[in-house]
Amino acid sequence: MKRRMFTAVSLALAMVMILLAALPGETAVPAITTINARLLTSPSVGQPQPLVLGLNWPDWYESNARFTADSAQFGAYVMQAIGDELFIGLGSGRPAEFDGALIAAYDGLTLRAVGPLMEQGVHEMVAYEETLHVGGSDPCCGDGWEAGNHYTITAVSPPQKHRDPGQGLTNVIHTWGLWAAPNGDLYAATSAHEFQVVYRGQVWRSQDGGQNWLLLSNLGKYRAYDVTGFQGQLYALYANDSNSERNTLAFSPNGGRNWADLIVADMQRIHLTELGETLVGVSFDRTAVYALSTPQTTAGQTIIRYQLPDGYKIGSFYDDAPGYANYNLLTTADAYLYTVLEGGDATKTYTIVRSRDLQSWEAVASTPEPVISLAYWPARRWLIWGDNGRSATLWRLELAPSP
Repeated sequence: MKRRMFTAVSLALAMVMILLAALPGETAVPAITTINARLLTSPSVGQPQPLVLGLNWPDWYESNARFTADSAQFGAYVMQAIGDELFIGLGSGRPAEFDGALIAAYDGLTLRAVGPLMEQGVHEMVAYEETLHVGGSDPCCGDGWEAGNHYTITAVSPPQKHRDPGQGLTNVIHTWGLWAAPNGDLYAATSAHEFQVVYRGQVWRSQDGGQNWLLLSNLGKYRAYDVTGFQGQLYALYANDSNSERNTLAFSPNGGRNWADLIVADMQRIHLTELGETLVGVSFDRTAVYALSTPQTTAGQTIIRYQLPDGYKIGSFYDDAPGYANYNLLTTADAYLYTVLEGGDATKTYTIVRSRDLQSWEAVASTPEPVISLAYWPARRWLIWGDNGRSATLWRLELAPSP
């Protein structure tokens, strides 16, 4: 009897070892093919207009949020549409730098203040059905690092804060990325701590709308910046080094418990975005986009690096933080990927561009101000972007009906 039990245990352990060995390791990084992209000038698709005509956004924010808008970095860092309303995340400054954030909602006619957040900025929100989920950028104003913050908003409720040191986001400092699965499960990419001595990235899951969270895995020795599902697998961005914050793209074939690297230390924190049957991210130096398809093994991954024309970079350069990039600079509409390019001349102009294949890019609008966020509002067919500072404004560009 004991011999049979020993044999059964041995077989079980052997199966576990085989399964673990079958998971792709960090050394099995697939090859990357580079293709040069080109920028084209397209016919005008319309003229950008202020989202809310005549509104002074910093003053409106200060009167509704009761926080001070930073003169250089105030702005709308994230936007998410739910039907006929566009939710706007306004931050006093860049996430995790300045106290204060406010969620606003706009229906095309009226702007309303939904409610403030006890955070240092705001940069992440996702929708599941009629509920908006907002990740806490960095607890402030009485909230510490013992529980993290997760907020839910509905059409009839102000922000509801979920904060439980035991069953919540225990010891989480920042929730950098959120993803809502088709079944309603929420996944969060975070940075956390142990006794404010050891810091690491982590991936969490909630099956009750963000009230309670389960830690799935540690990922990265510094921060996990994004998590998303694509073709049956989870993908994440994480950084090991606080000095450079070069992100690695990894994937998990088993729901976030184990991870294998795909692109090592060459990704920006800009959120991963799905374009058709392709997952798209941005290189660390912002001069290229990475695109991958998703077979079930690392060896089968197809990764292409589309190199932008010389002189162009995605997003904006910050003198005080050269490695920093904003999070929400990729969005999709009508099978196009939209982003913003900086450069092309000595005056640092910013061009809104789009592409169907990531190789040919069309310019659809330009602006002299740095763009800190980009989103699409399907109900209105508006492409929307925001700039920053004391004169920060939100802009809209009406897109023509798709063929």
